[in-house]
Amino acid sequence: NTKTFLKQRAQLSGPEAHRRVQTARMRDRLAEWAAAARNGSVGVAQSEAMARVVANPRIDPNVLQRDAGMLLDDAISLPFDEFERNLRCWEALADPVGDDAGSERAHARRDINLTPRHDGGWNLSGFLPEIAGVEFAEIFAWYCEAEWRLDWAEARERLGDAATQADLVRTEAQRRADALMALARASVSRDPNI
Repeated sequence: NTKTFLKQRAQLSGPEAHRRVQTARMRDRLAEWAAAARNGSVGVAQSEAMARVVANPRIDPNVLQRDAGMLLDDAISLPFDEFERNLRCWEALADPVGDDAGSERAHARRDINLTPRHDGGWNLSGFLPEIAGVEFAEIFAWYCEAEWRLDWAEARERLGDAATQADLVRTEAQRRADALMALARASVSRDPNI
């Protein structure tokens, strides 16, 4: 097969040969992507990510054709991480069966750890599934913004119109830590059964 030929002839690894075959098949199906790849306006990583999605047999070819141009625009105009997030979101909507299985696996892996450090303080780490992560990120961003506003108000009171970002009393990292504590303290004041 083509993958075996590429592995032998071009001395590629199995995964690399597989990616190249997927990408070639994607370009055969999506003329806009092929043209963008030829003129260099879309990156290799973006094309490989799209090729993985195009190879998904549960995605309706008509839906793929309909949205391929929009996804190409994202691939060209957005940073790779943002494009990949959009592409995964689109794939989840286009393939709810596959997304349900992935969501169940992610939900089963959810975990938060708070461990004391030998030099004092605590380490916080964890994993949230997609929807819970989005919800937490939105709530956390609100608390981070509130902490920034407190710093900005203090800087404006201290320096007036001459205040700049450099005059804020806490670093961004410190505000994030304080925002997490504010979020935790706010939850204690609520009925835990809600």
